[in-house]
Amino acid sequence: MAHLSKKAFTLVELAALVAAGSAALSIAAVSVQPGFGKKKPDADQPAEKDAAQPPNLIGALARARASARQLKDSNQIRGIMQSMIIWANNNNGKFPLPSEFDTADDTVSLNGRAKDTTANILSVMIFNGSISTELCISAAEVNPNIKVDGRYEFDRPKAAIRPAAALWDPGFKADFTKDQVGNNSFAHLQPSDGRLPRWADTFSSLEPIVSNRAPEIEKVERKGDDAAGWTYEVTTAKKDSLTLQIHGAKETWEGNVGFGDGHVDFMTRIAPEGRVEDQKWLAYTTREGKKFLDTYFFDEDDDKEGSNACLGIFTTAGKSPKDFRGIWD
Repeated sequence: MAHLSKKAFTLVELAALVAAGSAALSIAAVSVQPGFGKKKPDADQPAEKDAAQPPNLIGALARARASARQLKDSNQIRGIMQSMIIWANNNNGKFPLPSEFDTADDTVSLNGRAKDTTANILSVMIFNGSISTELCISAAEVNPNIKVDGRYEFDRPKAAIRPAAALWDPGFKADFTKDQVGNNSFAHLQPSDGRLPRWADTFSSLEPIVSNRAPEIEKVERKGDDAAGWTYEVTTAKKDSLTLQIHGAKETWEGNVGFGDGHVDFMTRIAPEGRVEDQKWLAYTTREGKKFLDTYFFDEDDDKEGSNACLGIFTTAGKSPKDFRGIWD
């Protein structure tokens, strides 16, 4: 594409401006929760080209690209959510759990609920045509170790224990750590025992199920009291997590979150805000019987029921939260 001069621009680039306006209008279809943070510059555009463009055009194109990625990413999460709801309609209201299908261990040798890892859950849906391998890679993906599985085997997958009887391809991977290649961008609700009632078509507008992944959270501090209200402060393990580059500014997390009723919110903060009684954010009950707002990407250890939302990518699974190993970047 030709470079813009400081005085004029090409018809192709004029079309890009029109597309920019269309993308900005389209993004209004995604619900946005208030937050903070300056939008990051787009890394896709070569610096030498941007330097030749008028500043207002640079900003418009960058915002348009970011808006287009966010919108497509939101539609991907919505697509996964809708596929899970359709699955539940034919599965007694429950979202897919590989352990319920591979009872003869034809696909993997893991015992029982240990089969319910992120990779296996998504692979079951891919194998049955509910979602595609492409849908599992975010339009806004920034991790070079997360790529589309271009070799997914729908017939007699060689990675299975008994390929002819396999119920999914175990070659589909979620683990992107230690220079491995993962085939999924998105986090999901941990399906441990206390959360199983939510691993279903509850149609709840407050229960998060699938989302952009977030940084590893070390702790959540509550400050305040019942009378004045509470504020929540999140401490992450890494200040330079790649997840901060998926959407928004590099200093704060922003992301799309899909809920039990199928809608997707674009959230501009990782910590909860508001009051429990407002019922605008999921809450959980402590062992002392007090209710607090739930941090979606953190397992609060004072949760009485073990049912608080905890979204992540899990490479091991089981009945208890301690059986699940989350990974972060």
